[in-house]
Amino acid sequence: MSDPILDDEIAALVQRCRGFDPAVATRAELDAITGATERIGNWADALRARVGAARRRLEEATRPTPTPAGPAPAPRRARPMPPGPGRGSAADARRHADAAEGARRAPSFADALAAGRVSTDHLAAVGRVRNEPDIAAYEPDLLAAAIARSADEFAAWLRAWDDARDAARGADLAQRRRIKRRVHFGVDDDGMQVTRAVLGPTDHAKVTQALHDTADALWRAGDRTSTLPQRLADALVALITGEADRATVEPTDHAPHDTPHDEPSSPGTPPTSTLRRPPAPTILAILDHAWMRTEADRVGLATTLDGVPLTPTELRIALCEANVLPVVLGGDGQILDFGRTR
Repeated sequence: MSDPILDDEIAALVQRCRGFDPAVATRAELDAITGATERIGNWADALRARVGAARRRLEEATRPTPTPAGPAPAPRRARPMPPGPGRGSAADARRHADAAEGARRAPSFADALAAGRVSTDHLAAVGRVRNEPDIAAYEPDLLAAAIARSADEFAAWLRAWDDARDAARGADLAQRRRIKRRVHFGVDDDGMQVTRAVLGPTDHAKVTQALHDTADALWRAGDRTSTLPQRLADALVALITGEADRATVEPTDHAPHDTPHDEPSSPGTPPTSTLRRPPAPTILAILDHAWMRTEADRVGLATTLDGVPLTPTELRIALCEANVLPVVLGGDGQILDFGRTR
């Protein structure tokens, strides 16, 4: 809906920006114009999102109705504007398409975007929610959460909210994560090849530990000039090409992540080890005794260190593949059992 007061405010800001010369402006004037352009940008993004939502509704209204014998068409999302000369990137087009979907699902978010209370990324996160029917019932709460959080924080909060809706419906989170696993290839501005992997939490934990352990072995083998991110890249190549299998390393009691990865070495420092494939990871399983007895099959009560919820299936697979050190705690935190690695 058009807001005359808001429209007048945007018109005044546009008029203020017209003819503005940054080269002769003071710091205060530059700060004021920066705020004005951000405000105008929010209003323009909200309008773009509403237009995209209207296009989606028009496409749905003009779509042919399937015959009773034919399969129902799959639901379609708002189509992003294809990239082309003078237009933004494909990622930017997808972001605006998600925002248009968010505006269709939650009109109050588009109003909040126009008023500068949330960003386009907040609106795009709503457009990616799986449990669309729940949005209408929870829209005021979702908007309050968005206003109180940054875009990244809100996206993470909204994913947890979405997972809770799935759990309430008995949806198979592990199966959905398995379907979404993928690897993308691309190229950056310097011609460097970019590989992006999307993995489930347990597979991601195994990959990251293998990379860090192999990068640690590279440091021990004498690579004292590369940074940690560079050694992680070398470790990825070594593990995939088999170089980590062909090399060996003497066992050590030094914890991998205690290594001063980026400490410069003195000239002539001899290598202390050679590369090897890292061992199986160790999981410290901290369990509450009452939880084990009553709620062990609820999704989300088991999480990784960074808070990603694990399904019972994912947790059981991880426990089968790793070295597990069980610790059982009582109600007030006392240790009831400290097991052995197995």
